[in-house]
Amino acid sequence: MSKLTKNRKLALEKLDKDKQYTIVEASGLVKEMTTTKFDAAIDIDVRLGVDPRKANQMVRGVVLMPNGLGKTVRVLVFAEGDDARIAELVAPVLRSRECDPDHGPELENVVALIKERASSIVELADAAVLFYRALHPTDELKAKHYSAESRPALLALRKRLAEVDWQREAIGNAVKEAATEYQLKMPKVAMPLRVMVTGEPQTPPIGATLELIGRDEVLARMDRELPGFPG
Repeated sequence: MSKLTKNRKLALEKLDKDKQYTIVEASGLVKEMTTTKFDAAIDIDVRLGVDPRKANQMVRGVVLMPNGLGKTVRVLVFAEGDDARIAELVAPVLRSRECDPDHGPELENVVALIKERASSIVELADAAVLFYRALHPTDELKAKHYSAESRPALLALRKRLAEVDWQREAIGNAVKEAATEYQLKMPKVAMPLRVMVTGEPQTPPIGATLELIGRDEVLARMDRELPGFPG
């Protein structure tokens, strides 16, 4: 074991190992114990009682000390919480992404659907964008999922979606029925539909996603993309 230095011995003499210090008392004690001639850093360990293996319990953040780089620092941390309160935090970030959360699905419902897929308010806002404005799929996604084989099924599905009861279960069933009618595997219909409507290859369940986007907007996005299919 290394020998204690003189300064460390003096510091330990000021510490009562049997006492539980408040944060104010501990801060004051650190200032008394320091022997450096510069602004020293300290490490703080906090027992949060969370499971970091679960996305909705992850806590991430880096804080620069006030005089570090002279820049404004914002820290966003997202854990479990009330959907309405989370929606309030997401709304201004969503507006900065050219979205109006007041026109479209209830943001609280969107948060409830996607929050398990995000670990911060910023990630939540990014995932919510597709519910408030159309995202154009990349050429790579189109080449991968837009096919002549899927086109007839999607045209038939478009007609079904114009009439079906606009609930996630009924929407999901309409997708399955279109795939069955044209003897296609489910991904051959669901994946191009997802890309057409959301511009993304991965979203929450397609029925729930389309339900929140809304019938008129879903049909409008399909009408925009269908002419781009080969065949």
